Amino acid sequence: MRIELVLLALLAMIALIGCKGNEATPEEDQDINDADISPCDTDLTDSDTPSDCDGCAFPDDDADITCGSLTEEFFADMPVEWEAYFTLKMSGVINDVDSQDFDMAFLAKVGVVLQGTTYNLADSYGVYMRDEVQDTEGNAHPAVVAVGIGNLTWLVADKLASIRLGQTAILVEDLLAWKAEQEADGYGDVTLSGTVQVIVFESWIEIVTSIDQRTRMECVRGLSAMNGEETAYEGKMYFCWQENTQWAVGEQMKMMQYSKMIDDPVALLAVMNEGLTSEDPEYRTDLCRCWEQDGVTPMDCEAMKAEFGLDDLPDDDALLPD
Repeated sequence: MRIELVLLALLAMIALIGCKGNEATPEEDQDINDADISPCDTDLTDSDTPSDCDGCAFPDDDADITCGSLTEEFFADMPVEWEAYFTLKMSGVINDVDSQDFDMAFLAKVGVVLQGTTYNLADSYGVYMRDEVQDTEGNAHPAVVAVGIGNLTWLVADKLASIRLGQTAILVEDLLAWKAEQEADGYGDVTLSGTVQVIVFESWIEIVTSIDQRTRMECVRGLSAMNGEETAYEGKMYFCWQENTQWAVGEQMKMMQYSKMIDDPVALLAVMNEGLTSEDPEYRTDLCRCWEQDGVTPMDCEAMKAEFGLDDLPDDDALLPD
């Protein structure tokens, strides 16, 4: 798949993130809700409505289909020798990518370790969206995109913000195929060896007004790594699909994932340029791309930084406003 940033659909949320206060990049994962949560709580209230699962579709009494839980035990099998990795545990409503009012995931754990630093990519919010992704030939495929956003840092007070986000897009055709295979055997969930593509971005957002924000810089900081056979991205995924029919807007999405990541800049460029020539429009000579204030017209990144007086970036401690 192409390296595509879905942040444009989420820019309206940056003003809300800013209300949480200025936060430097954490050295370690912040505390988050790791409590086990059952994707389908079948305990009914007196009114015969699900207590924790509004809108769930329950199986017939004689159906032998169950959903598991999004538990921390899933991550125990992640290889300890991995130096760079991505983890995701998220359950929530699938949003329309063009919506102006997103339903946030009610359980979000999105983290990544890159270059020896741990980033909590869900300390601002996590969200699922129904969107499309393009393959290398330009064909569009419906997908559910999971996005975790965190690590807000103000580079220029009230003018420029840096955020890190991780995103992974799961093709709907794959989700339907996995469901069909497991449903025939009486399961309501599936655990897969191998993962889908993960991309971790650092983006600089210009805060024009409280409702007008524009991407000025986008840098790829991590990509999921292929396994030795190059048949899948290395790691594991878990899905509970008991409530899903088409993974359409308004349905629930429940998944966990861990993936081995590539974080070396030279290796990242090599992966991104694989199969391309320097004449191809997708060919990159830098991990970062920058745009004029319109957010559309490309510009030199050093010129963009100089526009905000950031041609020589200060130490991290000096990035935060007083």
